[in-house]
Amino acid sequence: MRTAIVTLSLAWSLPALAQDVISLEYDRSVPMGETPELRVRANEPVRLDLNMDCGGTSTSSTHQVAQGNVETISLPGRWNSADTKSCRGELAVVADTGASGSMNLNFDVSIIGALSLDATLEDIDLTGGMVTVHAARPLAEARVRAIGVGGVVVGTGRAAPNDADPRLTWYPNDQEVVKLEIEASDAQGANATLTLIPWSYAIPHEDVVFGSGEHAIVAEQEPKLEEAWTDLEGVLERYGSVVDAKLYVGGYTDTVGDAGTNAALSGRRARAIAAWFRTRGFTGDIAWQGFGERVLAVATADGTDEPRNRRAVYVIAANPPTSGDFPSNSWTALR
Repeated sequence: MRTAIVTLSLAWSLPALAQDVISLEYDRSVPMGETPELRVRANEPVRLDLNMDCGGTSTSSTHQVAQGNVETISLPGRWNSADTKSCRGELAVVADTGASGSMNLNFDVSIIGALSLDATLEDIDLTGGMVTVHAARPLAEARVRAIGVGGVVVGTGRAAPNDADPRLTWYPNDQEVVKLEIEASDAQGANATLTLIPWSYAIPHEDVVFGSGEHAIVAEQEPKLEEAWTDLEGVLERYGSVVDAKLYVGGYTDTVGDAGTNAALSGRRARAIAAWFRTRGFTGDIAWQGFGERVLAVATADGTDEPRNRRAVYVIAANPPTSGDFPSNSWTALR
């Protein structure tokens, strides 16, 4: 998006031409990565001869422009760093009548650094229908769309915050929200987008029982996983068209044995369950992690054989889960 445009009349610069043969506008600033332009409007058929240098990069070009058309000419140079480049050159104009003239071009173009947006799940209040967005610099405008089941827009909000950390509220806010789509722009015209997916689902299930010190899933335990699979299929059918659903499997142990051994064992068991879901037909990304005895479902003394602590958690989400069940984010992707 062009952030500022200046229009110049060339009548007094081209005395040999009629007063309104052409008019010129150029970009004074552009977002980083975009190329600034000259735009020349011809009020009668003309030929343009341009010699231009911007920041040490030069170009020469010729353009035939029909009456009433606008010729867009990209300025030379590299525009991928936030700075200001000086542009100098000459534009010669020859009309079909044979009249001609030229003008010197001398202006600066500022390259505006990219606009970035950030927010975490902690910045989202689904109950209140609010999200706080963090931007690299103050925003001129920000908009949010709340997306529900099936990709339906269930709420919208707009603000002109003049703030780098605006709070956006969407209305209505009483429907299930699966995804938030945020668009923002700053005073220089730079744009940025951010997608947040606050949705996750912990699959209720009966835990697989493993042999002592073992991680193999025996046939008698598979019906428990089949029940979880049926639930998982229903979740994918309901939400899969909106989010890129991933499966996270966390494993846990009781406090019998040393902590290091328990962590390794819980990891092997979590991986075995993750592999079962892959074989069963889950095609999305799967990650696993063993937490050993770090997160006890039931607080016990060391060395306590507590079956309720020998468990696993299955979560479907677009992002790694962040609840108290998951004290670290060191997930391993199932290959």
